[in-house]
Amino acid sequence: GPPRQWQTANCGGAQRSPGARQPRRDAFAAPAASGTSRQSSSEEAMSDIPARLRRLVVLRAGDRCEYCRLVQKGQEATFHIDHILPKVAGGRTAAANLALACVSCSLRKEARRSAIEPNTNRRVALFHPRRQRWRDHFRWEGFRIVGLTSTGRATVAALQMNRPLILAIRQEEAARGWASEP
Repeated sequence: GPPRQWQTANCGGAQRSPGARQPRRDAFAAPAASGTSRQSSSEEAMSDIPARLRRLVVLRAGDRCEYCRLVQKGQEATFHIDHILPKVAGGRTAAANLALACVSCSLRKEARRSAIEPNTNRRVALFHPRRQRWRDHFRWEGFRIVGLTSTGRATVAALQMNRPLILAIRQEEAARGWASEP
């Protein structure tokens, strides 16, 4: 199966036992909001995002994925800090270019800036959390996210924001009172 840090959900609602092994932290991941600990020197060497900047990104996002709106506290894996404009395309490691992304959205986005819009089959820009408002491009339809614009539709499709597992996770979040509201 995938590495433990790539596992994205505990959607069955099962509680981990106090002695259960915690997932390994990815050096590029955002620290969980419930408690931040000092990074090891090997993590500091691998990460080019200072801890202070990571904390700012997490707080600004309200501890939610800025793409699919998933809540960090219900997830096994620590969310990633995403370079909206990828580093390979000249994106800077600065607050204006960083977003909190769940593991699934981060891995699906990769270094992409655009994707195919399903209705027109044309390539369009993906949603940019710093420059665009979520509610201008997406709306909720039950537990599903619906793209309102070509950017919204392309982002929903590219990040697979309505796959069965994430719908189950959103339903679990609602049952726990963590309803996703942009």
